[in-house]
Amino acid sequence: MRPLIGMILMVCACGTQAGIYKCVVDGKTVFSQVPCAPDAETVTVKTTPANTGLAKERAAKAAATDREIEINQTEREIRRCENKIEGYEVARDRELATLRAKKALANNNLAGATWEGSISEEMQAVASKWQSRIDGEQRRIEALRAKADRLRAEP
Repeated sequence: MRPLIGMILMVCACGTQAGIYKCVVDGKTVFSQVPCAPDAETVTVKTTPANTGLAKERAAKAAATDREIEINQTEREIRRCENKIEGYEVARDRELATLRAKKALANNNLAGATWEGSISEEMQAVASKWQSRIDGEQRRIEALRAKADRLRAEP
């Protein structure tokens, strides 16, 4: 019974202009939007400032909760980006270590020098590839941090 009355008050607090009828069916009081019996009485529910204030307060709490959820999601995305960067750094270091080991095998002759030069170029390309990916993730982190700061600054 109380939830039904609460719903009626919420409907009225939202400014809905629906008719509400009160009937007695099988000895129980029933409220409905349509006449539920031939002797249905029309009920007038007055909206008080307290009702509208409560609705506004609930809406503000819901907005704050939604904002908190979005902040948390943004922070999780930042952590995912930071983890990606760490993974990129590990992969880069692994590739460079492999190339350094190859470079150490180069002989001190013309063929070895040529091979060593090509390995050096490959090392530069590897470092550049991974740095590009890291830079992209760092830009994404900066954008996400700015978003989180904006969300925290909202009233």
